[in-house]
Amino acid sequence: MTPELWSQLKPRQQTVMLIAIYVRNAMEDFHVKNLSDAHMKELNKIIRQSLYEIMTKIEDEKTNSRDLMYLVWLTPSYWEIPDDDHSIIDDSRAASASRSGSPRRDKRS
Repeated sequence: MTPELWSQLKPRQQTVMLIAIYVRNAMEDFHVKNLSDAHMKELNKIIRQSLYEIMTKIEDEKTNSRDLMYLVWLTPSYWEIPDDDHSIIDDSRAASASRSGSPRRDKRS
């Protein structure tokens, strides 16, 4: 993404794009072992749009808290709780991968 395009995005879009590239980079090893570039490309579209939609719901004052609590209720109890002690990728690898587009695969994934 060019700085010019970045500057044209709304703040929420910028946040989603940052989260999405971080998720994409964290998934890279899984991608290489298990997913084709076509599958990864499709999955990334779903992830980006889903992130945007949930951020919109979270930030929208009109969202009923019951809608969000329904999502909480749907969250599997076996999911690990994210924290600072269990990084999937180190930040230097993430920064390097985002600058190059991808550490190993097609940068459109």
